[in-house]
Amino acid sequence: MEFEEQIRDDSGTDRSWNIPFYSNEKLNNLPENKGKFSWVLRDELAQAMEELGIVSNNERVLFCNIAYMKHYDCLNYEEKPINGGQYIIDTGDAFEKYNFHRCEDGMVRGFVETKYVGGYKNGNRTPKQLHIENIDPSYKEQDEIDYVTVVFCAKNPDKNIDKTVIVGWYKNAKVYRNRKEYLERPFNLETKYEHAILLSEDERTFEIPRAKSNDDNIGFGQANIWYANKNEHKSFVDEVLKYIDAYTKEKYEKDVSKENLTQDDELNEEITNHRFNGDETFEYTKEVVKKQEPKISFHGVLIYKRERKRANNAIIHSKHQCEIDAKHISFKRKNDGFPYMEAHHLIPMSKQDLFEYSLDVEENIVSLCSQCHREIHHGENADALIKKLYNDRKKITEE
Repeated sequence: MEFEEQIRDDSGTDRSWNIPFYSNEKLNNLPENKGKFSWVLRDELAQAMEELGIVSNNERVLFCNIAYMKHYDCLNYEEKPINGGQYIIDTGDAFEKYNFHRCEDGMVRGFVETKYVGGYKNGNRTPKQLHIENIDPSYKEQDEIDYVTVVFCAKNPDKNIDKTVIVGWYKNAKVYRNRKEYLERPFNLETKYEHAILLSEDERTFEIPRAKSNDDNIGFGQANIWYANKNEHKSFVDEVLKYIDAYTKEKYEKDVSKENLTQDDELNEEITNHRFNGDETFEYTKEVVKKQEPKISFHGVLIYKRERKRANNAIIHSKHQCEIDAKHISFKRKNDGFPYMEAHHLIPMSKQDLFEYSLDVEENIVSLCSQCHREIHHGENADALIKKLYNDRKKITEE
């Protein structure tokens, strides 16, 4: 049954569909919703979704105390775990050493020690279950639970710090009641690589207390798992989630900027390798172009392809001149003798997802000398330059 039909059938009315649409990032991030819808209704629909069990108002959270490592990726970095339990003391090893390794299928598979029935020294070696019903009571009879924020914590080995701190997290993770194996490596947590964030060592400053240190039992006890499911835990959990969301958003914005600058550099490298001839002309067509399907980068950023031909057309239209100032002098290209110019999208391609039609059209591409192009990206006068280009382009396209 389609989502809209399900809401209508269960509510018995269409009235909730007369509410303005609002973005709902949390719902869109659910894997089964990818491509189904980008917008959901506020208020009445949110209430209907809650009643149907589609989205819970309480975010699922699991805190995991693990050994301390810098990379948690022993297939690519040689390092040993620090500050672990008896197994680590005896062996110098830890299963969590792969917690942030990107597997061949694009997943990360993590491990948190649940200890053993009868203790580690017991010859039986039966691992204890991870009680996922403590994350969500409705999963008491289930073997796994989805959409959990898993917060990894470890005791910092620096004697001047000597605190348990957040070292990273998984968003939208799946948590298993019993251990699984992947390439003979045990795991009980997994998510997509782009949903996993490992903090650098100097960023590991958010402290997680020990339960015995406060009256509300906030933090880890003797177990390596803290479910944080008591009412008195809520304010602290909200603080952690706010920190995670702010960091994740900032990191994503940086990744978007970095990925798109790389794409722009690659486009201008293609333009540099192209050979222009003196007979080429181009006039704006004001053609509305359907946007292409994006690709997803290594870091989960949506990337829209830039077409070299359209960028070339924009430079041809400018007569190989800088559109900030046609008098700007640039060096001559070695393959055709024309002044060197670079293409710049006036409305950045990083904003393409907000638009119905393609931004990769000649009317949205300006020709710039390399000095002006760098100034737009890195100069303190960038806003003034962009405003000038926008006003000039607006006049041209309205003619």
